[in-house]
Amino acid sequence: MAYRLTSRLVFQILNDQTLNKRSLCFFKLPLKGLKLFIKVMTVVNVTIIFFAQARELSKLKSTTVQLPQTLFGHDLRSILVEQFNLLSIGNIFILAVNENYISDNLQITLKEKDIVAVIPPISGG
Repeated sequence: MAYRLTSRLVFQILNDQTLNKRSLCFFKLPLKGLKLFIKVMTVVNVTIIFFAQARELSKLKSTTVQLPQTLFGHDLRSILVEQFNLLSIGNIFILAVNENYISDNLQITLKEKDIVAVIPPISGG
């Protein structure tokens, strides 16, 4: 397991508006009502396997990526859609971790060398 600062800095403003930023942001201080939270998260290396249309869109059969150790299914889906160009099937593909299907509202804990499968719906006769 490795530790690193998350690439997403979350800024919470008093009116509860939350902004997610992928890169560092610089602000002139003081900003009234600005709270800065930097979370150190544990990341693990997992293998992502793409099937059918997901393989075509990502142009990969499989790859290894670093993911947060603990996250929800919908967070995993969002990360995969963003990193691997899966927007056209983003809401319809199925996710499996170590051959167990996961739902979007399920909190999962990943371990080193886990296998995540991206399975789009398959039709046929």
